[in-house]
Amino acid sequence: MKLVHGGAYPVLVTPTQRRSFDATGHIRDTHEDYPEAMRWLAAKENVPLIDLNEMTRTLYEAFGNRNVETCFRTLSGRHLSGTDTKLLRITPTSIHTEPIK
Repeated sequence: MKLVHGGAYPVLVTPTQRRSFDATGHIRDTHEDYPEAMRWLAAKENVPLIDLNEMTRTLYEAFGNRNVETCFRTLSGRHLSGTDTKLLRITPTSIHTEPIK
């Protein structure tokens, strides 16, 4: 890979799940084939993959539709003018549900 020869090392990261639950309490897959395509490409090119899609699915379903909101901190008026932006702190080894300081 050209990147590796130049000293860079690619890492693919799947998108986080959206907080969209079906009637049975499971996450709806709203990203269509995109996460699976990223998994396939990571395997094909033998590059690391951080699968936030599965990590956040597990987290959101564990909390459930009624409680998943506790995973997020509201930052009113930041980044998206006039709207509330929700943040979830994710590190290379875990997902943190406490507020970001």
